[in-house]
Amino acid sequence: MGFSFKTVLLRLVQGFIIGAGGILPGISGGVLSVIFGIYRPVMEVLAHPLDGLRRHLSLLLPVGAGAILGFLCGGGLILVLFDRSEKLATCLFIGLILGTLPSLWAEAGAQGRGRGAYLSCAASFLALSAVLLYAQYGAFYTMRPGFLGFLFCGLLWGLSLIVPGMTSSSILMAVGLFTPMAEGFARLDMAVILPWLLGMALIVLTLARVVNWCFRAHYPLFYHAVFGIVLASTVVIIPLRYDGARDALLCLLAAALGAEIGCTRPVAEEEHWYSKDRYIGVSGVMIKPNFYLAIGISGQIQHMVGVNQTNVICAINKDENAPIIKQADYTLIGDVNAVLPAIIEKLG
Repeated sequence: MGFSFKTVLLRLVQGFIIGAGGILPGISGGVLSVIFGIYRPVMEVLAHPLDGLRRHLSLLLPVGAGAILGFLCGGGLILVLFDRSEKLATCLFIGLILGTLPSLWAEAGAQGRGRGAYLSCAASFLALSAVLLYAQYGAFYTMRPGFLGFLFCGLLWGLSLIVPGMTSSSILMAVGLFTPMAEGFARLDMAVILPWLLGMALIVLTLARVVNWCFRAHYPLFYHAVFGIVLASTVVIIPLRYDGARDALLCLLAAALGAEIGCTRPVAEEEHWYSKDRYIGVSGVMIKPNFYLAIGISGQIQHMVGVNQTNVICAINKDENAPIIKQADYTLIGDVNAVLPAIIEKLG
């Protein structure tokens, strides 16, 4: 069966989004494939390769090509967006996903809805919400990068493809493997890629037939469970502590200065405003920039240790008695919400 150029281009773009979005915390490749209506064909190909490829090759070939391009190229671009403003980028993805939920709900009910379908939806929503909230806020052990660690990465990635809503990147960040894995792929390091591929292949070959059978034998129950999974994976990544204006101001200022955004430990671990890898201080990262702009930073010793090799420190704070005032080379006393727009305007 042939496709028009427009359809092929659409599938390429969908594959690109799946490949790029699948590496982001809170985003599942399986969820994205469900949203784009290609989850079932993918499962059929994985469960019965010869028959599945014969039926769906023209559909999945551009999707696969786009996914590879998205993984290699687009992921980096999206990660830059997350670096600039994680919550704004997350809200963008949430909006895109929510816009597809009506069509997904209609697809789930294509063969009818009974009480079991609603119960299946509710059960999957509650179960995955509990797992993802624990992954986000609970205690995880840190794993060492190596063959077994990257094999574990591949197993989780395979699960995120097979089981919609299984957000592997969030868990990998929690156990300390996300950055080593991403850096390994960027270097095309076979010591990272080969165990990752092995783990992914093992889980896909093990579970693909099971998932395909569930679709054929229990369509309403299984598809409503998938809907609950998609809904849960979307709800749990909603930023609960979001100040859009403040986020936007910092993002604009960072872009104007060509700077990176960092934070203190409470902002990362208690407020969950930025990820933990942006926490600067004694148990976080140590930085040596030419210029450090401390916005609303009190100047406690545990944070200042992380910036003590900075050439120039400029502090903006409404408290003229804050410890940072004595440690900064330049200070500006005032409300951040008033000061930042003025600075951005001056910078053009």
